[in-house]
Amino acid sequence: MKKYILPILLAFTANIALAQDFFDALRYSQTEYGGTARSIGMGSAFGALGSDFVSASINPAGLGFYRSGEFTVSPTLNINQNEALYLGNTEINDKYKFIFNNLSYVGTVNTGNQSGIVSVSFGVGFNRLKNFHSNAYIQGFNANTTLLNYFTDYANIVNDPNSLNYHYEGMAWNTWLIEEDPDLFVLEGIYFNDLTNYESYDLVDENNNVVGIGYEAIGVKPHQQKSMINQSGRIDEYSFSVGMNAGHKFYMGASLGLVDLQFSQDVMYSETDNNNHSDYLRSYS
Repeated sequence: MKKYILPILLAFTANIALAQDFFDALRYSQTEYGGTARSIGMGSAFGALGSDFVSASINPAGLGFYRSGEFTVSPTLNINQNEALYLGNTEINDKYKFIFNNLSYVGTVNTGNQSGIVSVSFGVGFNRLKNFHSNAYIQGFNANTTLLNYFTDYANIVNDPNSLNYHYEGMAWNTWLIEEDPDLFVLEGIYFNDLTNYESYDLVDENNNVVGIGYEAIGVKPHQQKSMINQSGRIDEYSFSVGMNAGHKFYMGASLGLVDLQFSQDVMYSETDNNNHSDYLRSYS
């Protein structure tokens, strides 16, 4: 029985695992070494020169240059500005965030020797590798597309209110954003939305007799679209490092880094009939 336990556990794990998409891969693979204020001011050059805790993430042998202990705190005011251009309309949105780019301590033990092992330094702390805090506001007027057509097309493919996906076209159906034509003579394009203009066409049999009608979209009523995207989160690296100075000629080091990642995104999308072209729909979000 024991030989079946591992395959069973792996099967359950596979069922609940969530994969990343290419947006996640791009977002999480690009990091920035914030580090101490001194390191940022020098373009992270101290990662190579040493005597700075940022070396723990880039070149831990740089800790061997320390001659005495050091405690560093690097507060930062992060300002993120997004500019969005959509349908000829420009929106600018700022987000301010007070963060700590670095918090670290390095302790140094000097042996008193001028040859051999001169000193050994131990470092512990964290560096912020990336900050995700941002707000984006996108707005356009006289839009000639609508998300409701996406829901309506799928509803016409499924063609059964009880089988609509609750998170997509089913949600639009339950909130009256898309409706069903009650005329039994309508055989195609039964579901419709009030932001779209439709045109009818005849459906004929093999004898060219009209058996019903269908509706197809011919355009969208100009309306307002807007979206608000709020992101938060960060990537932090906690480092435990040691550096060694051997005769002021050789510098050796090792570092263990633990990465902590948090990301959250809230998106609100809305369409508004600001031109009063619709008889029933004013706005939805």
